Amino acid sequence: MISCKDLLTLNAFKYIKLVAGEGGIYKSVTWTYICETLDFSKWINGGELIFITGMGMDLGDNSLTDLIKDCANQNIAGLVILTNSEYINEIPKDCIDIANKVNLPLFNMSWDIKLIDVTKEISNYIIEKSFINNKEKELLKELLFNSSLSKERVYKLLKHCNFKFKELSLVAVFNISNVHIYNLDYVANYIKLKLSKTEASFILEIFENNVLCIVSIDQPNEQKIKEVLKSINKYLNENIFSILSIGRNYKDIFSLKKSYEEALNLISFYNYEDMKLKYIDYENMGFYKLLFDFNDIDKLSLYKEDILGKLIEYDERKNTSFMNTLKVYIFNNSNLLNTSKKLFIHRNTLIYRINKIKIILEKDIDDPIIKNELMNAIMINNYLNYLKS
Repeated sequence: MISCKDLLTLNAFKYIKLVAGEGGIYKSVTWTYICETLDFSKWINGGELIFITGMGMDLGDNSLTDLIKDCANQNIAGLVILTNSEYINEIPKDCIDIANKVNLPLFNMSWDIKLIDVTKEISNYIIEKSFINNKEKELLKELLFNSSLSKERVYKLLKHCNFKFKELSLVAVFNISNVHIYNLDYVANYIKLKLSKTEASFILEIFENNVLCIVSIDQPNEQKIKEVLKSINKYLNENIFSILSIGRNYKDIFSLKKSYEEALNLISFYNYEDMKLKYIDYENMGFYKLLFDFNDIDKLSLYKEDILGKLIEYDERKNTSFMNTLKVYIFNNSNLLNTSKKLFIHRNTLIYRINKIKIILEKDIDDPIIKNELMNAIMINNYLNYLKS
């Protein structure tokens, strides 16, 4: 993924000025196209950086503004207008306003700069970066998706990548909702730029509605890179809905598939629980982390039945909701006021329910040890229901 922002680092862009559309600067660039007609749609595929000289064009009053609108509709990455006194003297203000409105990067380039040199540098850059990106994509797929991982292939791919493994490696998943497929490239390019300013080595790839990141860091930088990832996710959530899920870090690069699966499981579990969280870190999962690692489901079921079986059976038989009452009560630290507000019931109604729960369970649910048992059992019950779903 190569963005307009990446192109700003090229020598040619020292003399090409971004005048509008900065909001679209992370759009992906696939190739360059020198536009010789205002009706260009059948000659492009989307993602091109278009250059326009004005030569041989009938540029009426609204021609340039209409061109900018067409570029936005055709998913063009950006538009470069060459200016001189003969064809296009300057970029009109209304063009700048529209480019800002539709977030189309609009550049001003002097006629004196050799266009062939500019397009050549951009094309060479795209070819070189695309080769590396493709190798890194293969590496990511080998590490995360291949059930019969080949160490030999991994080491071979690493020779062609900018990615370097450090002391610790983890997988971060940005799960994106309500965003057009083209904008996923934009999101990935933004993440790439922010991570490139850190000391981490990383690979990005779009998979379905997720942006997958393999991130490798030295141990002292672990918390720092997580804060960067959180800040990226916070920015993304200003315009779209994004859940950031981070798997455990591993010293062995060939264990990264586990980190990926942990990150995905967290997203699935928290969506099932409807917890509305935007950031989940496997390392901070507490008791749930133990459950995800525990393979003996029968023992978990027995523990749940020992602690909560009578209450679950009572709810099923009497069509009551005492389990939910207990859950909210326990997770609100047995605070009557907060619990009644969460359940939208009167305080006296809650007191009646709590006393009834104590009778059914034959336990003092306010005893610290009992409360801890109940909390663990409730979490186990949530986890088992998730597995059944």
